[in-house]
Amino acid sequence: MKALLAVCVILALAVPAVAAGPAGAEAAIHQWWQQFSDAWASGDAHARAALWADDATLINPFGVKAQGRAAIEKVFEQENVGFAKGTTHTFSDFSFRFLTPTIAEVDATGEIKGIRGADGMPMPTFTLHVFAIMAKAGGKWQMKDARPYVIAPPPGQAPTGTK
Repeated sequence: MKALLAVCVILALAVPAVAAGPAGAEAAIHQWWQQFSDAWASGDAHARAALWADDATLINPFGVKAQGRAAIEKVFEQENVGFAKGTTHTFSDFSFRFLTPTIAEVDATGEIKGIRGADGMPMPTFTLHVFAIMAKAGGKWQMKDARPYVIAPPPGQAPTGTK
């Protein structure tokens, strides 16, 4: 009977801790994405890459692949002298799935504003979706794998917003 009581007490104490964990984790992950946006806006490829795990992977929306933080930083440097120069990148519509208390799947919508075409003329906002795996290590969340992509219309249909 004492053992059963002990188990009940432990479960009663553990359930609120588990319930509070994801909410606190979500806030910390939101903060990570804001730091990424801030580094993007400042054109700081190193600061963007510093948010990623050493062994992280990226396949950007244009099919460029990078394995490891150093390679990811090089992709960010190339982006900064190309389409990303002078742009902002914000994220919204987050959803989270915690596989463990320290590993999360994250889905988000991204918007890149301020892109200019080869002719220097402003282009429409570039909207994309991001699927990511994030992991908490050393007390902070890091990107492990990211797959930002553009959602295409079904074959034979015009993209949304076109006539």
